[in-house]
Amino acid sequence: MATLTAVRPPSGSSLSQRVRTSRRSLRDELTAAAAGTRPDSHAGPSSCALKVQVSDVSFKKSGRYFLTLTSGEVERRTSVSGSTKAPTFGDEFAFPLPFDSEDMTSLAFLDLSITVTQLAFSRGATTIGAARLHLGETARVNSGVQEVEAIFASAKGAILGSARLQWSVQDPRAAERAAEEAAAERAAAEREREERRRSEEALQAAERTALDRAASL
Repeated sequence: MATLTAVRPPSGSSLSQRVRTSRRSLRDELTAAAAGTRPDSHAGPSSCALKVQVSDVSFKKSGRYFLTLTSGEVERRTSVSGSTKAPTFGDEFAFPLPFDSEDMTSLAFLDLSITVTQLAFSRGATTIGAARLHLGETARVNSGVQEVEAIFASAKGAILGSARLQWSVQDPRAAERAAEEAAAERAAAEREREERRRSEEALQAAERTALDRAASL
């Protein structure tokens, strides 16, 4: 608990002045005390996210499948396919990341887990395989889409199928900051060129004036 200290006004102050001064001091001390515990109003959740799209899925056996994708503590699930060896999952999945795009250490450990679940009338939903992708080695923020192959294997190591994943790490705030910085750099370069042009024109004008004076002598 913060200790509040009253500020004594000058001896010539009126009662109303003393009251206003005391209130102002109290308000200032309360604001200072709260500043140590109040969260920064400008701070917000990270806008960095992993975007994933699954394509070219194939399995060795026909079945009704769905995939569960997990990154960090965020889980996304595809729809359930019809009975097929090559299900289509066209949705794009977004995984909000709990770190800022400038946190390269956390970005280096970025990964994605995929589990394969098969539906059967006799057994219900059964997880039959999985794949784990370590994306951090090539992860770059706002640098375009990358592609990787996921191989689905059973708990005993048998290959069940595969899929291709298109993924990227996007941060709209970082992209906006980069655009603003680039615009500022362009503006600064334009100002520099304009100043250089004016300086050259002034120098040329001074040289012409000096030549005119010399010719008039």
